[in-house]
Amino acid sequence: MNTRHNVFEAIREILRDSLRCGVEVTPKTDLRSDAQLDSLDLLSLAIELENRFEIALDDETDLDCLRVDALVDRIVCLIGGVDKLDSNGRLIPVVAYDE
Repeated sequence: MNTRHNVFEAIREILRDSLRCGVEVTPKTDLRSDAQLDSLDLLSLAIELENRFEIALDDETDLDCLRVDALVDRIVCLIGGVDKLDSNGRLIPVVAYDE
């Protein structure tokens, strides 16, 4: 299983189990409008992800990743699982998500 998939599954699990998010989470899910997370929920998500992946998320910039795919990209970069970046610094997925 690839890094992107692992990170995506971790986000989906935290949203479902810890934050009791009742929507189907996909890479395109917006954490505020679709999953209806407030600032406290986003902070809880960030803390759980930091603990799970042993990373440090920046509250100012990393919590602004409101779509799941953007958050996955950021975490993959932080844990060193980047395969390729495009000219804008965005991760080029090697394996697409299962939707």
